[in-house]
Amino acid sequence: MIIANETADLCFEDKTNKTHPYQGKFRQGYHATDLLQHAFQIDGVYTGYDVSRKKLVITCVDQTDDRIYIDNKQVPLYDFLETPLPVSDLFINRSPKAGTLEPVKFQTI
Repeated sequence: MIIANETADLCFEDKTNKTHPYQGKFRQGYHATDLLQHAFQIDGVYTGYDVSRKKLVITCVDQTDDRIYIDNKQVPLYDFLETPLPVSDLFINRSPKAGTLEPVKFQTI
């Protein structure tokens, strides 16, 4: 299967997704705006469209120098946050540790 935004230019540390006989080589790529919107729509089918119950967490920001890698470009985090999102809360993590989420202000739909 080909990932549309897959690239060999990205090389993030990932301690859990290693090459394995069942999943093959772990691949990395840019996020895609259309796939993110599709994921929000599918989530709504199963969990409802109440935005007040939706949260989004963006991890590994420490590995991207506060940039979001989306649509084959590197967008500064705070430029990305100007995009209206169908969530009530957004958190980022700049650490490999799970307990270090930071709430972020952003535009909601």
